[in-house]
Amino acid sequence: TEYATFVPLTLVATLLPLLPWVRARAREFVAVFDQTLRGWVWLLLIALLVILGTRLSGIAAGVALVVAQFFVSMLWWWLARPLPDKTRHATGLWVVLGVGVFALLVAGDYFTYEYAYVQDFGGNLAFLDRFIPPLLRGFRGLGLGVLLLAIFFAALPMTQTLRRIPWGGESRRGLIPLLLIVIAATAGAAYLARPRLIAPVQNVDTIRIGTYNIHSGANEFFYPDLEEIARTIRVSGADVVMLQEVEAGRLTSFGVDQALWLARRVGMDRRFYATNEGLHGLAVLSKVPISVSDGVLFTSREQQTGALQVQITPSATITVTLYNTWLAPLTVRTGGEDLEAQEQDQARQFTELLAWVAAQHPGGVLGRTVIGGTFHNVPDSPLAGQMRAAGFEDPFAGLPTELSATLWRSDVPHVRFDYLWLRNLGRLRAGVIDPDFPDASDHRMAVAEVSLGG
Repeated sequence: TEYATFVPLTLVATLLPLLPWVRARAREFVAVFDQTLRGWVWLLLIALLVILGTRLSGIAAGVALVVAQFFVSMLWWWLARPLPDKTRHATGLWVVLGVGVFALLVAGDYFTYEYAYVQDFGGNLAFLDRFIPPLLRGFRGLGLGVLLLAIFFAALPMTQTLRRIPWGGESRRGLIPLLLIVIAATAGAAYLARPRLIAPVQNVDTIRIGTYNIHSGANEFFYPDLEEIARTIRVSGADVVMLQEVEAGRLTSFGVDQALWLARRVGMDRRFYATNEGLHGLAVLSKVPISVSDGVLFTSREQQTGALQVQITPSATITVTLYNTWLAPLTVRTGGEDLEAQEQDQARQFTELLAWVAAQHPGGVLGRTVIGGTFHNVPDSPLAGQMRAAGFEDPFAGLPTELSATLWRSDVPHVRFDYLWLRNLGRLRAGVIDPDFPDASDHRMAVAEVSLGG
């Protein structure tokens, strides 16, 4: 897999600068440029590689980012500058300033994802509402810009160091131990990242399908616990799980690719579709072989969203098509769009979802289909009514709220926001994972067992 391939390559790119021979070759390269330009050339190369890596896909993007990692790792030697004894300097001040800049970059990165939830201050701080909230909401779509700004600050010492190239000359001293360290670390990473064996679910008459909004891997109070989420999935006995609010390497999730981590933890294959800045979106985990996957973005006035399509093949003659989505929430918050505008946004996304589903099935023959995810609306809403009118069955219909509610927060009543809509599949049983089960998210996992015979 790409993960198993790029983990050792990324580690090699990080550790290669430890080798004096590698630093000597880099020194020869930058020495070609004028001393006032060499740092800017290095910075532009990193920026170009990052842009290519975030705009392309597949192997080409991975290679560009691995090379960018090597260039960034080479910058460590430029952070320290030797000074004569008793020379006055402001190192302490620069360290404090650096921490402050890092904190601002982290905040900027955060709001490139959470811009839709910025509220006005109100009260005694209402005078700030004209400036701060619009500024923070304006971070939408600026993820790459924040990353490039971070690259600029990282390379700044190199652009300001003109009289020396700190990579030093070539030396054989310590080369063999360092080379062995690089080789051993790379081999260890390759071993740990090796693909996990998946026991496929095939040639069965029934499968269990679940939907689970994992709230970025944290509970209502933002305590992260992916292990508990994995345990919830295992306890559910689901063969296929549609996940919403999944992160794939954000700072707020400590760089963890949550879909990949969960898939390896519970022994499933996975597909991820990014809806927001490439690192936040939808995923499907499956023990049933996956044959096709695709995704689409919806028109979104607030947080960007979309849908993920996955086809699974329980047998050679049976295909089940899954559509996983997350529709815009309806919330009352100061400074944001009013409730009517949010309802229009949600309804438009729902219409686009149905149109996209119809476009995937020319002639209107859907076959075995499941549309699931977080709809952010209640069972008696017009959206749910349209799903029933379109011929989809709600396997949770008739269950009392305490047995079907999926949103469990301390500040609002328990309601059902997460759905599994079935077409040409027989409902056997359905339920929400025991409400007394430890909270891993602010949503509960809903599971339906279906017959493939229809």
